[in-house]
Amino acid sequence: MTTRRYRHLTLAGAIMTLLALVPTASLLAASARTVWEPDSHVTTALLREDWATVARLLGADARLPAVAKLMKAHAELALNQNNASACLFLQATAEDMQQWADWSQYFTQQHPDAAIAYYFRGDAFARLQQWDAALDAFDHALRLRPNHPLVLNARGVVYAILGQWDQAVLDLAQASETRPSLADGYANRSTLYVHKKEGAEGAWQWANRALALTPDFVLALNSRGSAAFALARWADAQHDFSTAEHTTPCLGPLVADNVTSIVAYMNGQQDHTQLALLTDEEAGTTLDRRFEALQQDPSQWNTNRFVSALRSESPEVQRQYMDRLKDVGARNTDAGQRISQNLNRITDWDRSRGLGELFSRLIPQSFGVSTPRGGANGGGLTVQQQQREVTRGNFDTATRLQESLTGSRPPVGGVTTSLERVYIDAGEWPFVAQYGLLYRITAQEPSGNK
Repeated sequence: MTTRRYRHLTLAGAIMTLLALVPTASLLAASARTVWEPDSHVTTALLREDWATVARLLGADARLPAVAKLMKAHAELALNQNNASACLFLQATAEDMQQWADWSQYFTQQHPDAAIAYYFRGDAFARLQQWDAALDAFDHALRLRPNHPLVLNARGVVYAILGQWDQAVLDLAQASETRPSLADGYANRSTLYVHKKEGAEGAWQWANRALALTPDFVLALNSRGSAAFALARWADAQHDFSTAEHTTPCLGPLVADNVTSIVAYMNGQQDHTQLALLTDEEAGTTLDRRFEALQQDPSQWNTNRFVSALRSESPEVQRQYMDRLKDVGARNTDAGQRISQNLNRITDWDRSRGLGELFSRLIPQSFGVSTPRGGANGGGLTVQQQQREVTRGNFDTATRLQESLTGSRPPVGGVTTSLERVYIDAGEWPFVAQYGLLYRITAQEPSGNK
């Protein structure tokens, strides 16, 4: 059966060719399925890497079969239509990705000298999280066409996901040098720093390069907002997250994941994938444990967690721990200063641009929240309202602790905003950022989250 753009075919006719290059078991499984092949016009445009023609010939997204949708996603990425590309990648189901793998296997056999064929093959492996096979395919593509920007970009992302940071930086830098107009290359360099949990200045600068090419690039806004938060650029963080929220609805959940993780970090909550509040049963032991952790390591994360636990206690218990905290500062001046800075930072999140209000609004309503102290589900509050109350309580508690330590209220304006210093300790960043190809990244908790 032939249509205007695709013809439906089986792999049976290609069995003999494929036997020489793929495992028999894999081949027999693929031969039992079918794949979509674009018509000759689309194939010609693919081989020429004429992405504008590919996108035009494939037509409306809603009518495309799975393989064609992923083809168009790559075309849109190459054309800096980054939000459209990401939305198409997000639509891919497990079955779609298997069809993509089957087609890419067939396409490499039909066009063994085309680097773009092995780019697609590597991409298919990456979507199935078969990282070694993906790297092999990308390596083969680069042997056929050295410095291919899309291949370098994709291989750099795989290296980054594997934590091979140096190789990732080399590939992404070479991709940008080879094609300076590719927005995704810069955005991925920004995301790499966020994923690595250090290098906020680099994340900020590379996201800016991506946004100069694609001003509404949601994933770049998400990465830049993360960098801004790490650098205490509160107004910039608020702007980027708010803009990203409203730009492309299909990408909203990705921004919400990041915001949810940040709010959990600010509130010192243990599970950053679910905003769980303290229950009566765990509150007492949790407070002691978090105070001990704060004494051993006065990091921002441990300070947040201690403040969150103390917030739920009675005024008498709070005064007792304020006195204990003053004793810590008297015994260890450095620890006292670090804790004071961390408390100042918490109050600064509140006073500078109202980040708590913004973030609580962005939290998905569907997030599960356990029963807090004092009433089921916060007396019927929505998740957003409940988290706003928690965040407000933490800000107030931090202010009282700061007064206890220093004898005065924190100065309005809080810490100085500057690109010269990171205000969240490296290694404990709570941010959740995604690479433009949307290969899966398992979210990582801050290193102090034990």
